[in-house]
Parts: sequence; C-alpha cells; structure tokens
Amino acid sequence: VGGVVGGAAGAVGYGIRGLARGGEILRPAVLVTAAASLGLSAVDRLRGEGAVPLNPLAGLCRAGDFWIRAAPLLMRYRIEEQISNRFIRDPAEKQRRWDRLHDRCAPKALASILALRGFYIKVGQVASSRNDFMPMQIIKALSTLQDDVPGMPQEEVRRIVNKAFGEDGLERVFSEFDFTPLGAASIGQCHAATLRDTGEQVCVKVQSPNAPRLFRVDLQAAKIFCRLALPEFEAVIDELERQFLTEFDYRREAHNLITVGDNMRKKFSRSLVVVPRPVERFCTSTMLVMERLPGVKLAQSMWNDLAAAIGAENADDFIHSYRFRLQEVSQTEGRVNPSCFPGGGGPE
Repeated sequence: VGGVVGGAAGAVGYGIRGLARGGEILRPAVLVTAAASLGLSAVDRLRGEGAVPLNPLAGLCRAGDFWIRAAPLLMRYRIEEQISNRFIRDPAEKQRRWDRLHDRCAPKALASILALRGFYIKVGQVASSRNDFMPMQIIKALSTLQDDVPGMPQEEVRRIVNKAFGEDGLERVFSEFDFTPLGAASIGQCHAATLRDTGEQVCVKVQSPNAPRLFRVDLQAAKIFCRLALPEFEAVIDELERQFLTEFDYRREAHNLITVGDNMRKKFSRSLVVVPRPVERFCTSTMLVMERLPGVKLAQSMWNDLAAAIGAENADDFIHSYRFRLQEVSQTEGRVNPSCFPGGGGPE
C-alpha cells in the first residue's frame, strides 16, 4: 500500500513542482515508481489470474498502476512545455520537438491503455476520434482501440457464461461457441455462437468481471489526470461517467434494442434498416444474446466506396489529409472555421 501511495503521490508531486528542474526530477520519480511497482506486483501475485472481488486494496492498487504508467508521460509533456515556452523561439523547431515527443509517447500510451483495459479503453476510443485537439500520432496509435482490442482469455469467458447460466451453462445453451471475439471493447466483448435449442446464429455479449466497480475507481484517477494534463478533456470524462454508469445492466440494452427495432419497423422496411433482436430468455445483467446480422462495418463500407471511385492509395491519402485539416481547425468559442475544410465552404 505504501508503494502505491508513494508512486501516485510522489510521481505526480515531483512532476508538478519540478517541471523546470530537468534531470533532478527523474531520480526521485524513478524511486517512487519502483516502490509502487513492488507493491503492485505483490498484490498481483495474490490476485492470480481469475476474477476476484474488488476490495479497497485492489482498487487502490489499480489507481496506483494508472499513475505509474501516466505520471512519466505527464512529466515528459510538462517538461517539454517548459522548454519550448522558455528556450525555443523557432516555431518549426517547436513543432519538430513536439512531433518527436508524440512519436515516442503514442506507443506507450496505447500499451498502457491495453494493460489497464476497462474505462481507459473507452477514453482511448474517444481520444482517437478527437481530431480537434489530439495529435495525429496519438490518434493513429489509439485508433486500433476502435475495433482491435485484445479479448479476455477463453477460460475467463467460460466462467462468465457459466456464472450467468449455471453449471455447464455454455454447453447446455450453445451448440457452438467461438471463443475468438468478434470484437472487444471497454466493458465486455462479443462472440459468435449457435443456440442449441433452435439452431439460430447469435452474438453473445459478455461483460468483464468487476466492470462497474473498476470503472468507478478508474473514473476518479482519470479525472485527476485530466485536471493536471488535459483540462479540455474533463467535460468528456464527465459525460462518459453519466453515460456508462447506466450501461452495465445488459437487460436495459436488450430493452432498448426492442424499442428501437419496433420504432424502425414503423418507418423502414427490413431491407433498409435492421436492428438485432435480443433473445430475451438468455439475457441477464451481464450477458446479452441477440441475433447475428452479417455485414460490413460502416467505416469500411465508406472506404470501399471511396477506393472504388479514386483508388485505394488515393483514398488513404484523402482520409489522412482530411484528418490533418480537422486537426488544424480553429476553435473560437467552440465554433469551427470552415476554411479548414476542403473547398473552404465547410464539411459538406
């Protein structure tokens, strides 16, 4: 516990109070980080690989783990900010220094998010879409979180399904179950399966163990980090909190699928819009079973159309150019400058 507290408080304290002190920051920061690492590794050995109840000590260790990973990145950016503001006059040289820093830190940010998982994956997904203030290096690195998050181990998925459906529930409910996820996200992942009683092909969404409690711990750490490093991101964190603390009961999601599906059928034929239908008898608070609808992701479909019209290489160049222009968007009281978009007349 002392190691975790020392890592969180010490690393942040040295980062804030000693921004302009150069190498003097690094020695104490390394010491408190090492101490915290020892505390975390001991707790990790006690926890093992399976899901365990998230007691206060485990929550504290997770918060400490976040700060061990985040504090060095925060200090690097704060130090570079001080150096650039005080000693660098050439704007081009400033940009080159920032680009080098982004290049070094982007892979570390992605690795930290993948190690922490949970709420931080959701933050990374949101950050990867914020062309208005996130560097392109960060956006490119974190874009893999949109659809390429590593899934939970097979045995953990089996435990979750059996906990929801009872002993040997997976074999009783499904005749086929693909343990390779179709996709994984911040609080769960989705698997292709076949119902044993009807033979229907379905998607099974399973929630990660301790997801709601981990999110609450992660939210507090993320809020503190944003106050120190990304104050413009605080509103995003607040909105994520309001949104996601209501999304841990998959029965609510099943109800929403039914409601949206009924509303869509009143306006559109099934050939135009299809909403997957939940299999309600198998839906629980941590398990959502719904019909499987094969198809192509919207973003991939749009890229296919663009590539067919102007060629694959040109399509990649166009998307990169457009994202770069979005990053250069001028922000005046939250308004977008249309001249930054192709044609100068706006995003249309």
